[in-house]
Amino acid sequence: MLTEFLYFAALCGVTGGAGTYVLAVAPALRHGPDAAPVVARRAAIGLGILGPVLVVALWLQLAGTVAKAGKVSFGAALGNVGGALGGLTTVQFALHAVAGLVLASLLVPAVRPRVRAVAGTAAVLAVAGTLIEGIPTAGGDAGKLLGGVFTQLHVLGATSWLGGLALLAGLAVAVRRVGTGDVWAAVWARFSTIAMAAVGVLLVSGLWLLWMHVGSPAELVTTVYGRFLLVKLVLVLAMLVAGALNQLSLLPRIARVRRAEPDGASLLRLTLRHFPRVVALEVALGAVVLLIVPFLSGSARKQAGEVGSPAVDGGVFLIGLLFVAMLVLSFVAAARLGDRLGRRPAAA
Repeated sequence: MLTEFLYFAALCGVTGGAGTYVLAVAPALRHGPDAAPVVARRAAIGLGILGPVLVVALWLQLAGTVAKAGKVSFGAALGNVGGALGGLTTVQFALHAVAGLVLASLLVPAVRPRVRAVAGTAAVLAVAGTLIEGIPTAGGDAGKLLGGVFTQLHVLGATSWLGGLALLAGLAVAVRRVGTGDVWAAVWARFSTIAMAAVGVLLVSGLWLLWMHVGSPAELVTTVYGRFLLVKLVLVLAMLVAGALNQLSLLPRIARVRRAEPDGASLLRLTLRHFPRVVALEVALGAVVLLIVPFLSGSARKQAGEVGSPAVDGGVFLIGLLFVAMLVLSFVAAARLGDRLGRRPAAA
């Protein structure tokens, strides 16, 4: 459980953390040229530390896999991690390991000025390593093939969202004494788009996996898998509520204050104190979710005695397309509502 938690936590940092720096933090630094060197340097150090952490976590994860499969001690498996490799897993291991080594180069001071390029390279490698495991292979029915694809998309959505949140929460603490209110207003606005995309992927893939692994609502309370999944769903729902609060309340408030007094203390307080507290709560909930993930093995259907997999037909795809369309419309509506609320006059 601990090795899997450490692996996914490190992968969150490399995928979501590095990706968020490239797509949200770095572009926003032009709003605060005086603070940009400090923010970039501290982000580089944090991301650099994540590199070797991912490599070690990956090694421990592979050792745990070998120990479980070969029924040997964990200590013996540490020296035989090659026993867990094969096919696409080997490529995935290599890509994630290289991503970790690329980020580790940021620990060298001479490399830190190129933090955006290094982080971007590591993020691309980490995303490729995650998705490559979902490439359909020969054999198996459509349900199993799509299950592999949606599982990896689920991992990608979760690691992008949680990793981005963790990076921003940590970075906000690291630069809290630097007057970067305008920078962070731009960061939060950019990250909201990234978070929506990640959550969209997470929800679509999660709905498919829920349908594949849970046959009825009753199985959420009558099976071990279902009970762990139910706890996970409650935690994710709480994170979504916190995200909705950010999108429809805090971000519009920041936009109004930023327009009224871009260099004021109120903007700094909102962006570097109040907003990061909500994000830190989401990160804490996400960490508990990662602790639950190792217990989600098998499926509620099998534990309930069901035989075979649910049939995949045109009706299932139609329902899925309708869900995607509704999700996109709801996200667009939420973004427009948040933007409209942000354009209202600031309170006196």
